[in-house]
Amino acid sequence: DPPLLDPESSKCHQLAPSYVPGLKAKSFWNIENIDWCTKLRDSYDTIKEEFLRVTSDADKLAKEGNNVWSGALTDEASGYGEGWKTLVLKD
Repeated sequence: DPPLLDPESSKCHQLAPSYVPGLKAKSFWNIENIDWCTKLRDSYDTIKEEFLRVTSDADKLAKEGNNVWSGALTDEASGYGEGWKTLVLKD
């Protein structure tokens, strides 16, 4: 886990709302070394099928809505533009 620092007294405190334990800044990752990544890869067909089914009826989606799309969690993320949504996979 990341070190716990008091945001009021620390000048280096940063909130990471999408913190993934063990994930470091790196150009490329071997997904074989990341358990949740291999599970996600192995479930691709099921995830794709479910996503296409849920998003296939635009009228129903507009009428009933959905609860899988998340707006920006931080001010920095809102810089992507109005209406930007994220499909959160791990949080």
